[in-house]
Amino acid sequence: MDTWYKKLLKQYGPIFLMVFVVSFFALITLSSRVDFPTFPGDILIEIFGISIYLPITSASAFSLFVIAFIEMYRFMKKF
Repeated sequence: MDTWYKKLLKQYGPIFLMVFVVSFFALITLSSRVDFPTFPGDILIEIFGISIYLPITSASAFSLFVIAFIEMYRFMKKF
């Protein structure tokens, strides 16, 4: 018997993971050129002129936005 979270992981897990990885590396790559605001949960460490940025929350938020956008598209396509 599948529970609700197993159904969600089965349906949205691959999309979430793919978008998370792509946005994570895109945000890391662009962080030196663009000054992104950090969300609570993002890790920004600046030591001796070197900055380390791990956008965990930002990548998760972007993944959830993409999933919501895909679901809105599927819903509106019915009309």
